[in-house]
This record gives sequence, structure tokens and C-alpha cells, in this order.
Amino acid sequence: MGTKLIISHSESSIDRGSSPQLMPFHIAYSGPSPISTFFRVKNQPDTSNPTTELVANVKVIDDSQKPSLKSRLVAAFRGRQVVGTQIELPKGYSGIILRNTNSNPNVSALEEKRALEEEREAKLKKARVTKSKSKSTAKPPSRRSTRRTKATSPEVEEREEDTKVMDVDAPDEANDTPIDPPPLDSRLEETVKVFKPTQAFNSLILWNADIAVDEGRDEYVRALREWTTISAELHRPEE
Repeated sequence: MGTKLIISHSESSIDRGSSPQLMPFHIAYSGPSPISTFFRVKNQPDTSNPTTELVANVKVIDDSQKPSLKSRLVAAFRGRQVVGTQIELPKGYSGIILRNTNSNPNVSALEEKRALEEEREAKLKKARVTKSKSKSTAKPPSRRSTRRTKATSPEVEEREEDTKVMDVDAPDEANDTPIDPPPLDSRLEETVKVFKPTQAFNSLILWNADIAVDEGRDEYVRALREWTTISAELHRPEE
């Protein structure tokens, strides 16, 4: 289902001191929750060994591992330990959190589809009734006789009998047929959702089960660093 997104601008209502928490699992729930009561976060110094190499007896740290030197965050979710790492957004980027401001954002796509199907069936039923009424009130076709000339041969008389007479008062069934409403898929493509920015952030906390996330392999961290670097190169003005 295609959706048209509209983001409203409201600078005054944006909280700029938040930091999203990206968890390594999915919860089939969207709404408020007493996080501070059950999800207690503690600081833990990083004891892992970053990627290093020895050059002339000097310990050199790879640039990609520098963010991992920050202190870790440790918590437990449903009895399992999770370790969090603070990930800074690339320079020049900031993130926003959007909230759906529709009148009823909890309506599922299935319920919306069912409502559109019922509306489509009602229009089809109304179109059938209109078509049947137009046929019942139509005037009976009146046949017009053509002036026949004296047949000179049996072949000419047979051709005149086969000639069809059209009645201009008769309803045109092709033009009288009501146009069906657009398919359901095209109606679904017209769905519009309005989102309002509520929070802005410059960093996020990436959680991983049991151990800290591997920043060199994690898809989210790599997307933030690699794709933004590629985008900067593509849009760099030519000298």
C-alpha cells in the first residue's frame, strides 16, 4: 500500500535533548511504557580490545574503532543482558522522531482495506440499480420502414430486406453502462498520513544482546558512516 507522507513543521514543540534507543529485537506494541521502572541502565567501562596494530612498538588504534573506546551501557531486558553503545551521527546530520497525527492512527491497514472494499461494493450496487432503472424507463425502439423502389431483380430485393434500421431514440447500451469505481489498489495509494516532529537527536544508543555491537559489521553503523561518506563525495562540488 503506497502512502503519501506529509511532515508538518513545528520548531517550538521539538525536544532536542533525546537519544533514541535501538534495540536488537522487535516488540509488537506501540505506545507508552514504564521503561524507567523495569529497564535500569548502568555505565560499564569498555574492556574490549579494539583493532590494533604494532608499528615500531607503538600501539596504533584504527580510526573505525575510536568510538568503541567510550563507556558502555549495560541493562537487562526480560532477564537477558543487553549492552549499549552510543553512536554519534555524522557531522552535518541530525535526526528527528516523527509522530502520526492522524485522527485514528491505531487503525490497522486490514481494517482500512475492509472499509474501502465495503465502500466499493456499495458504489457497484448503486451503479447496477441505476443501470436497471434506465433500461426499464427506456422507450421501445420504433422501426422505420424505408421506401422501397421497384425491385429489378431478386438479388436487389434481398439486399433491401437485410438492411438494418437504427432508432435514434433507443438508449445506447455502450454509453449507458456506468463506469466502475477505480480498483481498490489505486484507492489505497491515495492514503495520506501527516507526521509531526516531536524530538531531535544527534546520537543514538545501539543495543546488542550479551556483548557490545561490532561497529565494523553492524548494518546500522556502517550505513551511517559509509553511505553518508559516499553521499558527500557524490555531491561535492567540482573544483
